[in-house]
Amino acid sequence: MLSNLYIIPQLLDQPIEKYDIWQFSSDGDMDYFDYIPDEVLNEFTIEDMNWIKECHDSFMFQRIRQRYIKIYGQLQNVKDAAARKKLLAESHTLLDQLSPDLKPGISG
Repeated sequence: MLSNLYIIPQLLDQPIEKYDIWQFSSDGDMDYFDYIPDEVLNEFTIEDMNWIKECHDSFMFQRIRQRYIKIYGQLQNVKDAAARKKLLAESHTLLDQLSPDLKPGISG
């Protein structure tokens, strides 16, 4: 949900904003995921898409997403190892705020 901020907006056919943030992997870059194969898209039901949109547009997820963007924006300029470690540790706990039925890989 956070490792690539561009997938869900593309899936939902929403405008995609390019973020000026540090990427720990090229997988998170906007250019890495510029196409979703029809075979993948056809697997989503209307209910799936509604659930994805509801989760993505929720206040809680938007707050988490904005904090993620802020953290990774800061990581572009932070060179101190202890400061980077602290920011990364926080980023790894952001999704802990979601209820279990909204967490990726957990069925509710």
